[in-house]
Amino acid sequence: MRATEFITESSQQTTLRQLYGGNYPDRDEEFWDYVSSSDFDKPLTVETMAKHKVLIMLLSQYRAEHIDDITDMLDDNQQAIVQSYTNDPALASKVIVVSDDRIIDGNHRALAAAIKGVPINYVDLSELEEEPIDEAETDTPNAREISNQLRAAGYHHVGSGADANVFAKDDSHVIKILMPEDAGSKAEQVFRKFYEFSISRQDLACVPRFNEVNTIDINGKDYTQIEMEKLSPIQTDSFVEGLIWFLSDYTSSSAPWETIERDLAEPITWKTYSPNYYPTFARTWQSLLENPASKKTYAMYKQLYTVMQILYNTGRINKFGWDLHTANVMLRQNGQPVIIDPWFNEGTS
Repeated sequence: MRATEFITESSQQTTLRQLYGGNYPDRDEEFWDYVSSSDFDKPLTVETMAKHKVLIMLLSQYRAEHIDDITDMLDDNQQAIVQSYTNDPALASKVIVVSDDRIIDGNHRALAAAIKGVPINYVDLSELEEEPIDEAETDTPNAREISNQLRAAGYHHVGSGADANVFAKDDSHVIKILMPEDAGSKAEQVFRKFYEFSISRQDLACVPRFNEVNTIDINGKDYTQIEMEKLSPIQTDSFVEGLIWFLSDYTSSSAPWETIERDLAEPITWKTYSPNYYPTFARTWQSLLENPASKKTYAMYKQLYTVMQILYNTGRINKFGWDLHTANVMLRQNGQPVIIDPWFNEGTS
């Protein structure tokens, strides 16, 4: 028996007990490598997986180059099951179970979604292992003291995240203060590892330029203060934003560059990201491949993907989560994408 086939649009969280109704997979299945009976009633977030990511995950898991290679692996009974799901008009509302980037239960439904070209709902078992999130200090005496000191020096607050606050004075640089609730938390380890990588690879255009990193003492508590180049956010709904999302997804599935070249030249790949401009974005990518005048831009994106792969593997070795979305890649004035924060402290997102 498999997870419940349908979930209402209003549902945002569920549990394994609700999904399976007591009819769990057989005990010899992979599901039990990730789950124990104590997990049945823990809340899981129901999210929607974009159709391009369904395909990427399947190709990676089955080590296939094309979706037809996967269907060829199925026997007649399995193909009939996939076909029944493909014919189901409610397919996009069904739920599969994954852990990180691997399908644990629901392969036939996922394959049907990939064939049909529709998204599918999923729950991620990695949520069961999450640790409490280290939040940045925001309204503590120390946070106010840091803000007051920087404002007195002419800086203004420009943003914040789970573990840091960012201040700027002009266009030359920003100051980022690591402010997790727990001193010595993994936020510091995550930053230090990325800082070491960036300093050792200043030959790479897609890593940030740091001016200074030091420790400041506020009322007996140490904080890491980072001065780095000022970058601009990527425009929402743009070609570059979509490309960063795609490259990040491809990175986590270890897709070869040749696959990316081929997929992004197809308008259907871009349709989920931009229903209105997907033909234009596909043509933009095709131009990068074919137009000699675009050679530098093409090389820039290819290097970006190579560095993403290095960082992804480094993060896995150090047990950091992959967090390279478009808020964690910014742009220099010349259009160069710069990776600023590729990992997250385990338990955050």
